[in-house]
Amino acid sequence: LLMLIMAILFSGITTVAAQGIFATPVSAVQILPHFEAGFVGVLYHHYRVGTGGTDFNFVSQGGQDVLFPYQRYSVDLVLGGHHRLTFLYQPLTINTRTVVDKNGSGTGNIVIDGTVFPPDTPLDITYGFEFWRLSYLYDFSNDPRTILVIGASLQAEQLVENQARPRRLR
Repeated sequence: LLMLIMAILFSGITTVAAQGIFATPVSAVQILPHFEAGFVGVLYHHYRVGTGGTDFNFVSQGGQDVLFPYQRYSVDLVLGGHHRLTFLYQPLTINTRTVVDKNGSGTGNIVIDGTVFPPDTPLDITYGFEFWRLSYLYDFSNDPRTILVIGASLQAEQLVENQARPRRLR
């Protein structure tokens, strides 16, 4: 499985940094919630299962050639001005609908994990990837206008496998 997803954030991005709501400049502890929203574009996403499986291109064959809504949430906990803990959650689920060989790629049948999808089979496709990240940063600077940090992160991911299911036409 080789996949590359680049997040493309447009002017519709909203970042809320509620520094004045939960903390004052002299507080030893600050709680800073953040929200980001925008769009993600899939640049390259191929998938193959099994030795006889088809190399399925989700961008050109699976309907992932458009932009999808994207959002993530985080909370920073700043202690003493130098220590920062960041808790981040990013859900990402992409659902598309397509018909096998609708783009005229000439591939004929698509085989995924031993299941054969003949031409003209409508498919519902789901790709899910959500993660949680905990980061620690230490800011060496005493000037609030300057950022000089070092840190580390732990990330837990939940990959929902690529799923292609035949769909009945109504």
